[in-house]
Amino acid sequence: MVSVFVVMRVQKTIKCKIANLTVKKKKALEREYKNLQEYLHENEDVELYSANKQQADRYYEEIKAGKEYPISVRKDLIDLKIMDNVVSKYWLKVRVGSVYGGINVPLKPHTQIPVQGGGVEYCESKILKKDEDFYFHLTIEKTVQAEKSYSGLLAIDIGQKYLAVSVASHRDNPKFQGREIRGIRRHYN
Repeated sequence: MVSVFVVMRVQKTIKCKIANLTVKKKKALEREYKNLQEYLHENEDVELYSANKQQADRYYEEIKAGKEYPISVRKDLIDLKIMDNVVSKYWLKVRVGSVYGGINVPLKPHTQIPVQGGGVEYCESKILKKDEDFYFHLTIEKTVQAEKSYSGLLAIDIGQKYLAVSVASHRDNPKFQGREIRGIRRHYN
């Protein structure tokens, strides 16, 4: 038996609905989203949070007419708080150009959001609008150690056209399969 330990970084996107918004917060978020679309479609004179302008300039080089693009939130600007109250357990501070300091919006995730630290890191994420609702797609990156155990190794020799030989480490004799495979192929063709 062979054991291999692999340390790797995996990413996962947690989709959260931005729910239970007050009228003022919804207007501020809609204004920021609308202004980003205008900024991307060649209107430089809009009120937009500076980091959102920087992200738009950095990531959206080719803009298609009529298409809406999400607000890209840098990882250093993700301010996620866990406050278990009646409205929501998770709250996100969204920076907008029209409100100094940003707005706190409640999140309804489809799964638990892990706390940053201890191998979990928040990455650049997105705020998108679908129909009349806003969604926050939080991308997390985690370090995991995957253990792979193999009870036997398999070696396969592939000829120029056909599979020639396969050998498993727990068997002593190789299995010649070229003639068998060609026979099956002739039967079904």
